[in-house]
Amino acid sequence: MMQGLLQDDGIPSILKRTRGFDNPDFLAAGPHDVMVNSDHAKKAREVLEGTMIESEDEVRAEYGEEATLMRDGTATPASRLALWLIVAVLGAAILVWVLYQLT
Repeated sequence: MMQGLLQDDGIPSILKRTRGFDNPDFLAAGPHDVMVNSDHAKKAREVLEGTMIESEDEVRAEYGEEATLMRDGTATPASRLALWLIVAVLGAAILVWVLYQLT
């Protein structure tokens, strides 16, 4: 899609699969790099600028808000998940032990 947008504006480009994602069974999957000549780089950025869903400022603001939440001492979602996983495993182990003692 990006190559088509660039081609419509007369900018030649090359599509290269990112290293590590070059499995022949998944040619269209994984990240790709779109490369243009340095002479056309500025115009290519202008063309593709309108295709971005979020601006860089919005992304930075989003990550900044998450970082302040973590600094406030609240648990991160990953640590909550780990805690509940440990509780579930311990509960299952206790249940198995109790059932083993009853038989």
